[in-house]
Amino acid sequence: MVQYAREQGHGHEFFSRAQDGFFTGTLNPFGPDALAETAESVGLDAQRVREILANDEYADRVHADRREALDMGASGVPFIVFDRRVAAPGAHKVAAYGQLLEQVAGPVPSGSVA
Repeated sequence: MVQYAREQGHGHEFFSRAQDGFFTGTLNPFGPDALAETAESVGLDAQRVREILANDEYADRVHADRREALDMGASGVPFIVFDRRVAAPGAHKVAAYGQLLEQVAGPVPSGSVA
């Protein structure tokens, strides 16, 4: 569903709502109706969501994403990737994420507000 949501310009919003619902125990991510309702809440077509869930239209993309994650070292969650270049398996303190972001984007110029 994230692939479809991304195509429609709602990828981040859909993923955030689905993830929030899953972690608060209010969304069964394996329930087509629950996913359709979540998708509809961010502006996606619920019927289209049900159609996608009933076929393998996005299977190749999902498998490619999974292969890419495994190639980067993913073996569980959380697993964070910055700019498809730097990966961080596991949970880390804020300072560690800051270091990873600096690897990707460079240091924050002095005098900048953080």
